[in-house]
Amino acid sequence: MLDGSPTPDLALSKLGDPVRPLRPQPSIPKEEQLMSAKDKAKNKSQQVAGKVKEAAGRATGNQSLERKGKRDQASGDLKQAGEKVKDAVRTSGSDGR
Repeated sequence: MLDGSPTPDLALSKLGDPVRPLRPQPSIPKEEQLMSAKDKAKNKSQQVAGKVKEAAGRATGNQSLERKGKRDQASGDLKQAGEKVKDAVRTSGSDGR
């Protein structure tokens, strides 16, 4: 509409600018949300444990422990990336894209 009144599908922001409504977020079952949160926590703890091992290995001069720590960190990083991909698929999968 050219007279400045908002169109029916637009709301007005506090500044008076037209704002499109947010798309409804897909409904993710609680079980998947819980499982995802557990996996993310487990992956994060693996990353932290890896940092601790690496630091301990460096402090004691134990190269094997330092390498294990780096390996644990990398493994946790990869798993976290996988979780992010799963989240992206879950959220974009239900809107037809």
